[in-house]
Amino acid sequence: MITIYTRKLQLTDLDAFLQLRLQALKDTPEAFASNYQREKNFPKEIFIERLQATDTQFTIGGFDNERLVAVAAFIRNNYPRTNHKGLIVAVYCNPDFRGTTIATDVLVNLIKEAQQLENLAVLNLSVISTNVRARKFYQKLGFKKYGTEPKALFDGEKYLDEDLLQLDLNEFR
Repeated sequence: MITIYTRKLQLTDLDAFLQLRLQALKDTPEAFASNYQREKNFPKEIFIERLQATDTQFTIGGFDNERLVAVAAFIRNNYPRTNHKGLIVAVYCNPDFRGTTIATDVLVNLIKEAQQLENLAVLNLSVISTNVRARKFYQKLGFKKYGTEPKALFDGEKYLDEDLLQLDLNEFR
């Protein structure tokens, strides 16, 4: 029997998180500002910092039984005039689970957790402009495009534009 569920990741998820993060960087390098070569030798302390759940950051994981197959991270701006905004980063779903509900479940869980934070009004994210599937996925959740950043990423050979999307937390139900 398959049990699919989502929850906030904890330090006990470190090895699974690290494995999925490196898989993401290998499988879809164009989707991330970092890359596999850079992160494969990072000390575990860097990943421990990423998994520390606080009011300003947390990571939601999607599980198939006990196997971590999808992730999304939240980071809150902490400057006084921008702390009404949060950022969704490092979104990834194992290709074997794309087209299922797991990625949606992860994002919905993240959004609901973010809605509980005092004075948080919006969530922002960026997606490579040519990634139509991802952009449609986010738009189904209520994210709206508010701009495009030309040449947002450079992979060593070509520049990639990113679409900037935002979700008003008061509009998400």
